[in-house]
Amino acid sequence: MNLPCQYAYNLPWRGAVIGALFYAGLSVLMVQFAKDIAGVVFVGLIALSAMFAVLAVTMLTRRLVFPRVLEVTDDAILFPRGFPRTRITRIAFTDIIRMSWTQTGLYMATAKGGFEITASHFKEIESYRAVTDCICTETSIVMPRRGEQKQSAWISGGLPAPVLHWVESEDWPRYRTHLVVSKSLLPRFVKALWFFVRCFSVIL
Repeated sequence: MNLPCQYAYNLPWRGAVIGALFYAGLSVLMVQFAKDIAGVVFVGLIALSAMFAVLAVTMLTRRLVFPRVLEVTDDAILFPRGFPRTRITRIAFTDIIRMSWTQTGLYMATAKGGFEITASHFKEIESYRAVTDCICTETSIVMPRRGEQKQSAWISGGLPAPVLHWVESEDWPRYRTHLVVSKSLLPRFVKALWFFVRCFSVIL
């Protein structure tokens, strides 16, 4: 592969339409609830309805007007993420601690957090395979393709080889994992709390 390379990396149209319909349905549902209620609760339901309507329009607009691009350079991956605003996260190959296949794509664990390259976000499966093969090559991680895995194991992963010759092979996986779990407690707590708030908001 000649680097750098850019690939279209977007939510499939089917997913965007389903997501927009879901938010639109929630907006209509809030309006139906508000018909029989007055006062502060009425205002809150109308505000929720407007918020869900904006999310529905935003999901379709971003997919249509602001396409995403994933770029692979000589030393890093420029990974698009975020909703509704797209942010570009630079993932250096040397920062990748471990990788594993998931049911939807390739998961990469780094000291900055976890990132997953989803196969369905590419226009063609060949582009996804080219990106994952390049990442495996640049990180020196040998991983079997999805079709080469054992049928009993739906996840297969790998660790990069130790850079320092004095690192014992049996200690190397434990050391690489320590780089992730040794992050300070406060950032991990804030991240978990933010995830809980988003899930609780969806339930409401």
